Amino acid sequence: MATVSSLLTYDKLTPEQKAMADHLLAGERGGMNGPFNVTLRSPEMGDQAQKLGAQLRFHSSLPNRLNELAILMTARFWTAQYEWSAHRKNALAAGLSPAVIDAIGAGKKPTSMQPDEEIIYNFAKRLVHHETGQRCRI
Repeated sequence: MATVSSLLTYDKLTPEQKAMADHLLAGERGGMNGPFNVTLRSPEMGDQAQKLGAQLRFHSSLPNRLNELAILMTARFWTAQYEWSAHRKNALAAGLSPAVIDAIGAGKKPTSMQPDEEIIYNFAKRLVHHETGQRCRI
């Protein structure tokens, strides 16, 4: 069985992989952090997945602060450490209160949310609980 032990570098990419990398570098992300080095190993799927992700993340009808709140809640629910770490910074930059972020990180309902944040919080909490049937940890 073959193993993958190193990151792919641009100079060693296939034409299909370079096309995906070029889309990432030219898009709103401006880089290839996160899962993208892995998805380069299936560039056709990876490119479609990153385009969908970019559409959902950067072209949401929600203000960025609320979008990042929803992302943090999902990251907390699934204990997705990379996603939490990356989007915690984005949430702070978007204007989400550190107290709200810290409460979600601790698995508690924030006490100082703005009304629109509380709507997103309640919706996300009900959604993950309903869809998974699991007791919600946020």
